[in-house]
Amino acid sequence: METYGQALRRFRTERGLSLRALAQLLPGDHSYLSQIERGVRRGSGTIAERCDEALGAGGELIAAYDLCAAAQAVVSSDAFYGPPGPPGPRVGPNPMREGDPMRRRNLLSGVAGLAGLSIVGPAPGADAEVSPAPTAQLVAELQQRLMRLHPNTATPTTVSAVRAMLTTTRSAFQASNYLKLATDFPHLIDTVEATHAATNGDDSLALQAIRAEMYTAAAETLIKVGELGLAWMTIDRAMSAAESSGDTLAQVEATRTLCILNRKAEHYDTAVSIAVQAADRLDHNDPVQLSMHGALLSTAGYTAAQSGDRERSNELLDEASAAASRLDGRDNLRHTAFSETNVRLFRITASWALGDSGTAIAHAKTVDIRDMKLPERRARYWIDVARAFSQWGKLDQTYRALLAAEREAAQEVHARPVVTHLIQNLLSAPTHPSGLREFAARNATQT
Repeated sequence: METYGQALRRFRTERGLSLRALAQLLPGDHSYLSQIERGVRRGSGTIAERCDEALGAGGELIAAYDLCAAAQAVVSSDAFYGPPGPPGPRVGPNPMREGDPMRRRNLLSGVAGLAGLSIVGPAPGADAEVSPAPTAQLVAELQQRLMRLHPNTATPTTVSAVRAMLTTTRSAFQASNYLKLATDFPHLIDTVEATHAATNGDDSLALQAIRAEMYTAAAETLIKVGELGLAWMTIDRAMSAAESSGDTLAQVEATRTLCILNRKAEHYDTAVSIAVQAADRLDHNDPVQLSMHGALLSTAGYTAAQSGDRERSNELLDEASAAASRLDGRDNLRHTAFSETNVRLFRITASWALGDSGTAIAHAKTVDIRDMKLPERRARYWIDVARAFSQWGKLDQTYRALLAAEREAAQEVHARPVVTHLIQNLLSAPTHPSGLREFAARNATQT
C-alpha cells in the first residue's frame, strides 16, 4: 500500500513541482517536506491539509496521512515528541536546564532582543555595502581558474608569503567580506599555483598543503553561495593536493568539506561516516587537532539530524560539546572558531532539520551572541533563528531575525540562497511586514 510520503511525492511530481516550489505554496520548509516524503517524519495534520489543497489531491493526501497516523499511534516518535510544525513544540529535554543560569536567561543580545528590533528600514549601510555583483564576480573568477580558462601571469613568491595571503583570504571569509574575496581569491589562486609550479623539495610539500587548504576554503565559499557543482570540482582538487602533501590537518579539513557536500547531495550515511573517521584520526591532546575533531563531530551531528536520526545527532553533538569543554573557546584555531557556542549553533540547526522549531529557538536562547567574535558566525546564528521561526510559522520574528543578520553581516545575508528562500516564503504570505519588499530588493529577490 502506498504510504503518505509516497503519495505526497507522487502528487507533487505529477504536478511538476519541486520540493522548494511546493514549500513556497504552503508556505513551509522544503527540507521538512523531503523528510516526510522519505518517511523520516510523519509531519502534522495541518501540513497534510495544506499539501492536499496546494496539490489538488481531493482529500487523498489527508486520508493517507490519517492512515499513517493510525498505524503509528502506538509509541511513535511524533506521539512522544509532538508535531514539529506550528505551533512550535518544545521537544525532548529542555536545553535550558535547571541550575544553569546562563542557559536559563533570555539574553538581550540574542533571540530575546528581537522584540525590540526595528523592522523599518535597512541595516545601516546595507544599500551602499552590498550588491549581488561581488558574489557573481567571485564565482566567475573561481570558475575561470578551476577550468583553467584564465592565463596565469602571477609571479612566484615564497611559501611564507603565500601562507600569509591564504590567512588574509580566510579571514575575509570569516568576516563575510565577499567584496574582498572577489579580488583576493583569484590573486591567491594564481600566486599559489605559480609558486607551486616553481618550487621543488620540501617546499613543494608545503605548497601542496597550502593548495589543499586554499581549495578547501574555495569549496566552502562556493557551498555558501549555492554553487555546488563548482564546489565538487574544487574539493576534488583540495583532496588531491592534501593527499600529495601528506599533511593530516589538510586532509581532515578537506574531508569535512567533502562531508558537507555529501550532506547536500543527501548521502547522509556517507557524510557521517567520513566525518567520524576523519575525527578519529586526530590527536585530542593537541588544541588545533581537538578543535578540528569537534568541528567534524558538529558537522556529523547536523548531518545525522538531516537524515532524521535524532539519537545519533544528539550523541555526536554531545561528543563535540565534550571536546569544546577542553578548549579555551576564544581561539580561532585553524579557522574553525570551534567552541561550546559553536556547538550550540549546530544544535539549533539540528533541531530545525528534525522539524523541532520550538527546540531550535530554545537552543538559540542559550547563545550569547557576544561570545561570537566573527561576523560570519553571528550572521549564521540569526539566519538559523530565522529558519526556525519560519518553520514555526512566526513570520514577523522570521523577518526580524533576517534584519538582525543583515545588521551583523549584510554581505553574508545577501550572498546566501537560504535567505532568498526565506524571503520568498515571507512574500508568499497574505500580509507582509513593513519594509519586506525593500529588504527583498536589497537581496535581489523577485517580489
